[in-house]
Amino acid sequence: MKSLLLLAIAFVLALSGQRWVDQRIHLSDAAILYGAAMVLAAYAYWSLPKRPTAARPGSPGQKWGGESARRIFLSSWLRITDLAGSAKRTVTENWPKVAALAGAVLFGLLSLRNFNLGRSNQGVHLWLLSLALLVITFWWPSLTWFRSRRGPALLARVTAALHRTEPWLFGLLMLVAVFFRLWNLHQVPPGLHDDSAYNALFALEVLQGRPYTPYAPHLGAGRETLFFYLMAVLMKLVGPMVLAIKLTSAVVGLATVVAFYFFVRTLFNAERAFWATFLLAAGGWHITFSKVGWRAV
Repeated sequence: MKSLLLLAIAFVLALSGQRWVDQRIHLSDAAILYGAAMVLAAYAYWSLPKRPTAARPGSPGQKWGGESARRIFLSSWLRITDLAGSAKRTVTENWPKVAALAGAVLFGLLSLRNFNLGRSNQGVHLWLLSLALLVITFWWPSLTWFRSRRGPALLARVTAALHRTEPWLFGLLMLVAVFFRLWNLHQVPPGLHDDSAYNALFALEVLQGRPYTPYAPHLGAGRETLFFYLMAVLMKLVGPMVLAIKLTSAVVGLATVVAFYFFVRTLFNAERAFWATFLLAAGGWHITFSKVGWRAV
């Protein structure tokens, strides 16, 4: 399952890089995406379970020519077969979740099409249906303990976790992330970017009673509006000021750090998740995007 997920991420990265190359923009970033895709694909390939191979006859230094090439081809074919079998087992064992996820993607695309055609009511209904399917896909299995009355067992696991070092290290990571993103937020960086001000204008329209829409095709090339509604909430609490605009991207950046930690921990382990999340929490690019009021974070 980990190899399949890594291959899917590599495919998305390569697709994004190819899109930039086709448009002849951000060529250096496209090269970085291609490189990351190749690394992830190679790691996914070599992390597949190894099949035992028969010992080669003859001396260790003997050259085999065509026989060696055939063995390499056979080994590659067996790895591809393992990957296909793993994908089949994953789909077979989790077909309700796969079907719900496919339905969420389908209804999400249909909702975007309806919004682009000006059919706001149908778009909202399809978007809500897509959101419900996503909840079923990712959250419903984690809530089964309510039905099976495993609350005491969960409480015992949480209590045991408090005695481990991982929660304290995770708390240290969050302190680092909070410090770099909230320290002197109203002055660093100075001023306000035009895109951030454009986002704030839409948030002000929301506060003035603009009808709800999850997608705004008239904003640039079209933009999702969740970030704008979060900004409107913070403007309601803090006031319509620059601090509220920057605070929105800071909150989203902190949520990204939390999500990234558990994502890496699921793929690998707690140690790798700690170091990878530390690089993200203290990384200059992510800190910058978390403090300028952009939705790109």
